[in-house]
Amino acid sequence: MEFEALALLHSPPWATNASRRLRPAATLAFVALVVYLTALFGLKFGMPGTNASPVWLAAGVELAAVLLLGRRALPAIFAGAVLAQLTVGTAPGLSFVQGVPDVVDAFIAASAITYFARGDTDLLRIRDAAVLLVFGAGAAAAVTATMGITIVTIANHLPWSDYGISWLTWWLGDACGIILVAPLIVAVVRAPRARVATRRVGESVLLLAILVLSSAVAFAGILDPRFAEPAVYLTFMQLVWIAFRFGSRLTLAAANVVALVAIVAAYNAKGPFIHAELHDTLLYLQASMGALGVAVLVLAAVVNERQQAQQAVEVARDELEEKVRERTRQLDELARHDPLTALANVRSFMEELERAVRQAARGHGSALLFADLDRFKSCNDVFGHVFGDSVLAQVGATLQSEARKNDVVGRLGGDEFAVLLDGADSSEAMAVSERMREGVAKVGHKLGADIALSGGIAVIDGKADARAVLSAADRAMYEAKVRGNAIVAAA
Repeated sequence: MEFEALALLHSPPWATNASRRLRPAATLAFVALVVYLTALFGLKFGMPGTNASPVWLAAGVELAAVLLLGRRALPAIFAGAVLAQLTVGTAPGLSFVQGVPDVVDAFIAASAITYFARGDTDLLRIRDAAVLLVFGAGAAAAVTATMGITIVTIANHLPWSDYGISWLTWWLGDACGIILVAPLIVAVVRAPRARVATRRVGESVLLLAILVLSSAVAFAGILDPRFAEPAVYLTFMQLVWIAFRFGSRLTLAAANVVALVAIVAAYNAKGPFIHAELHDTLLYLQASMGALGVAVLVLAAVVNERQQAQQAVEVARDELEEKVRERTRQLDELARHDPLTALANVRSFMEELERAVRQAARGHGSALLFADLDRFKSCNDVFGHVFGDSVLAQVGATLQSEARKNDVVGRLGGDEFAVLLDGADSSEAMAVSERMREGVAKVGHKLGADIALSGGIAVIDGKADARAVLSAADRAMYEAKVRGNAIVAAA
């Protein structure tokens, strides 16, 4: 079973040119819609008169949008945030002013992360997680909280005595949204193609179901309160298990599931964080969820880097094994083939000859041509050994080209060659050998070398061993030399 991350920045293969032109606009519209919906959700928990909310998932959505789409996402973020403020009845002027902190928050955090990451990041490296916590949940959220609360305090003539709690509420909501939501969105969109076994899909679904149940026990108070505290520890242990079993992305998703269950429970006056005021309840809850988010983010980063290191080791191991196999193959080639002509060497050829003798004993006869170059020494003496090596290489290539499909051509040393003519009788071996002799004559003519091929043929009938067959062909070859550049069959 195969799952692919949905990437909004890539066109599907069936997309037309027109749809590709429309896709950037559609993507930005989608960003504005998601910001609008998550901002509306957060404003549901906002403090009267300030709209400062301890639950602000929009901050994570906005940061993720800038990291994925760049600065062109900022207008869409502004539009979604302003529209959400207008929807809940905020004055138009103040709504536009309050949209600015959302843009500044995402811009500062994304700029810091991009600078320190030196390129794309999925926020799942320890360094990037630290930057996210310091500059995103820390500095950027603090700046926007200061801007936002100062604006609404002045605009709505609110008492400055409420500034501190309002600021804390705004900052905590932004920080938790950045810590929990932004890494999940970026990691999922940038997730590589992954092939997951069906049994692991079932296991992951079961774990998530158990996680939801234990979260409900811990935060929603569906069972006796005595079980709530142990259930909290069970929930965290499940997150650790999911991290090491399924990786960082599912861990981030699971942490968001826990946070949503806890928020819904607290909103309905359930769970261990209940106080007289809903705002106080949500502050305590988000402080706990923020701590959980930090722990899960660090855990996810550690697991991700561990997996990357393991993959790097596996890749290096595979490359090393491939190099060893290639080097082994090369050594085997050197051990069995002549390096100058690439023909079988003495060892390899003798093994083939012994095999042919055994086959002949079972009724499959063959023939052996033992050949030698006449006057080859003069090539080295007159033109040098480099020229002589070139002659040997081209002679070897000619013998190989004139041989039949199942024949084996070998260089036994110096200017001596041998050809195992598979299944050939004396007459057929003579015909193939004559073609080889004529081919060598053409090589000599082309190179201007006074060389010729003399050879002797011995029939392999299984009665004599390999060395005896080779000796018989060798004697016939010397008889051919006496006759002068000929091919002679052994008596």
